[in-house]
Amino acid sequence: DQMVWSKAVKDSAGLEKFYEEHKNNWLWDERLDATIYSCKNEKIATKSRNLIIKKSKKNITPEQIVESMITTFKDSSCIKTETGIFEKGDNAFIDQMDWSTTISGNMEDNGRIVFIVKNKIVEPEPRKLDEARGLVTADYQTYLEKLWIEELRAKYKIEVNRDLLSKIK
Repeated sequence: DQMVWSKAVKDSAGLEKFYEEHKNNWLWDERLDATIYSCKNEKIATKSRNLIIKKSKKNITPEQIVESMITTFKDSSCIKTETGIFEKGDNAFIDQMDWSTTISGNMEDNGRIVFIVKNKIVEPEPRKLDEARGLVTADYQTYLEKLWIEELRAKYKIEVNRDLLSKIK
C-alpha cells in the first residue's frame, strides 16, 4: 500500500510525469463532433433541416436554429439540441448515423423526430489526464510495483531451500 497503491494516488507530480511520458497509451477512438436535434414532429424537423441546409455556408448555430423554430412555431418545447463530441457507444442515435454523411435521416424517439448534423470527425488523440485519470493511475500503480520489485530483487538475494521445498506436499 505504502510503496504502490497510496503512493500512486498521492504522488500527483509523479502521475503527471508518467502521463506525459506515456500519453499515447490512452487514446480516444475516432469520435464525432455533432449536434443532435430532437423535434416535436416531422414538420418541425423538415423545416429545421431545410434551414440548416439553406444556411450551411453561413455557419448558422444550433442556438439560432432553435430560436428560429421557437419563433416560427410559437412553442418553446418544439425543438431541443445537444452538441458534443461522441464516441461510438455514447449515444444510440450517433451509433445509427452513417458518419460519412453530413446530416442523418430522421429517427424516432418516443414520438419525437431526431436527426443529427455532423460538424466534423475527430481523429484519435490522447485523452487529457483528467479524462483518463483512473486508467493512468492504474497503469502508474503497475509501473511503481514493477520498479519496487526490481529494487527488492537488486537489494535482496533470493535463496531457495531445496531440501525444505521437496518436503512440502
